[in-house]
Amino acid sequence: MDADNTVSPHDEHLAGVLEILNKLAQKATVAHYIYRGEPELYEKISSSFYRDLPVNPPAGFDVDQIQVDVLEDARRFTFESDDFAILTEIQHYGGKTNLIDFTADYHIALFFACNGRHTQDGRVIFLERDGDMQPYIHGPRNPVNRVIAQKSVFVRPPSGYVDVASDDIVIIPSRLKLPILNYLRKAHGISDETVYNDLLGFIRYAEIDQGAHKHLFVGLTSYLDGDYQSAIGSFTESLDINPSSLAYNNRGYAYIGVGDYDAAIDDYSRAIALNPNYADAYSGRGDAKAHKGDYENAIADYDLVIAIDPNHVAAYNNRGVAKANKCDYDAAIDDFSHAIALDPNYADAYNGRGVAKLSKGDYAAAIDDCSRAIELEPGNASAYSNRGETWLHLPEWDMARADLTAAKDMGIDIVASFRNAYTDVADFEQRNGISLPSDIAELLGG
Repeated sequence: MDADNTVSPHDEHLAGVLEILNKLAQKATVAHYIYRGEPELYEKISSSFYRDLPVNPPAGFDVDQIQVDVLEDARRFTFESDDFAILTEIQHYGGKTNLIDFTADYHIALFFACNGRHTQDGRVIFLERDGDMQPYIHGPRNPVNRVIAQKSVFVRPPSGYVDVASDDIVIIPSRLKLPILNYLRKAHGISDETVYNDLLGFIRYAEIDQGAHKHLFVGLTSYLDGDYQSAIGSFTESLDINPSSLAYNNRGYAYIGVGDYDAAIDDYSRAIALNPNYADAYSGRGDAKAHKGDYENAIADYDLVIAIDPNHVAAYNNRGVAKANKCDYDAAIDDFSHAIALDPNYADAYNGRGVAKLSKGDYAAAIDDCSRAIELEPGNASAYSNRGETWLHLPEWDMARADLTAAKDMGIDIVASFRNAYTDVADFEQRNGISLPSDIAELLGG
């Protein structure tokens, strides 16, 4: 989505969204329908009262008769005298009834089909108003705000469920649910706030948010402990309750933790779809693309981060890394310097700038930057490794030996790091006209 909240023809999944909308619109012109949206493919289109029965009743069983006792008990708690009015009031407050909610607006049905169970397909159900179920279709009486907003129509089937033909059901793929919700919000003003526009709606969503936040907190705890798989599970549970940009963003970082960069990119894109100005999501997506070696598109995402938040230090640093990987060392140095100007204690930016200067042959300046990174962060193994490689060019064998050994002891694969720039020791010696001491050559893989 564009930052001005308009629907762009370039939006991801837009073609699929429009295909669903066209399918619904064309179907709606065939007959006089009412519509129901369901977020998953339930076994039956049934009332909450029917679903609450311990077993599925046999065919011909009159579920509506069982509800008579419920109605009699309910009369003690309401001023309503009409059975249907009592049932709609019970339904409104979340009680079990034999009413099935439909709507006169297929856009609202589509909202309900997409609003939940975001890892599962949903569906929109078409029911002919003048068909066999006509005697059991009722409009609301004394409608409350939410019923008006939802354009509610109620079906009260004696069996407790409704049968429709397969061609009266439109399946909504899970991958399109969030894009459709975005479209409905922007193009038709249909959202949680407009559909649940009363105090009960507030309470309902307060409970939903509370549950989602609980799983989000558990996921963050697991992520900080380095248990990325558990974090992914908790973030997924949070998203199943309430799809938030924060949960998608955090799950993206967890996917990066397990090396699933494509899944991370997809989650960051979903976070951005919900919040087009979410700088951290663009930054995370840039990181995932960089991990895949897609530096050009990573830089494009970092550009967006900086356009949204010019003080986003990590974006300057990471864009510098991506530019260095494209051998654009001057531009990389500019980005690292900008990050340092924003945060003079940012060790990784000094280290990155040191590597870029090493690549340009500015060895003394590279030593200074890597040394500053180590001064700020004594455990920065990468800075020791990079400074050790730089000493080789001067040549300062004792300093190189000490730094490379320190990096190796800290867990850096110094051979792999060295071979990012050179095929092997012989390649280094030939290209630089330097003969390494045998022990250092052995340290670097011979």
